[in-house]
Amino acid sequence: MEHKQAAKLIIQNIRMLEEANNLLGTVIHKEIFNTIDAIIQNKVSSFNEDIIGVYDHYEDQTWFLSSLWKLNSFDLKNHKTHNDIYAYYILDKENQKDEQPQWWISYLFANNFDQAIFSFRLYKNNFSNATKTDLKLFCIQQNEKYPLLAQIGFKFNPNNLCWDLPIAFLNEQKVAQHYENSTLEDALTPFTDALDKLNEAHEIFNSIVGDAKNKFLKE
Repeated sequence: MEHKQAAKLIIQNIRMLEEANNLLGTVIHKEIFNTIDAIIQNKVSSFNEDIIGVYDHYEDQTWFLSSLWKLNSFDLKNHKTHNDIYAYYILDKENQKDEQPQWWISYLFANNFDQAIFSFRLYKNNFSNATKTDLKLFCIQQNEKYPLLAQIGFKFNPNNLCWDLPIAFLNEQKVAQHYENSTLEDALTPFTDALDKLNEAHEIFNSIVGDAKNKFLKE
């Protein structure tokens, strides 16, 4: 019966749903993620070292890294060199379930699918002397070495050689209100809070990258 009632409402409002879908995809999605990207770029600029990255989640991805984590061949303006790195941060999702929503923005609000995260990841391909098993064992040792990461809020994922920081869900009513008032940034405090935690952990991740380079690039 619930299915029938839902179908009835959809049919009765099909034109409005089409218009809403188009507005979400072409305007709302873009404005929200452009604002998030601006928050990230501004926040990481206050880190204690040079942070470089690409901030374009609406069109592609948002990822960034310490300038100490790049190879000499890396050139931010040349996308062909963007894999010439030892580690990076990325705005992503936890990938807990196979079922996915239509819009990435759904991960930002309470849902049954997944949750947005900031993830720190080692890039295996540039540790040529190490197998994935080597790097996995290394990461396990590093995770034991730095219990503060878990205390800050990072979840260790040894299979993907990464530490994930869940971003608290946004409040739908607050986002809607601030969107209407053109003060959207004020509704996105979970991102600034997560970036503060990222900054707190940054020196640890610097040490992890340094230890990885010393262990696997000099053997």
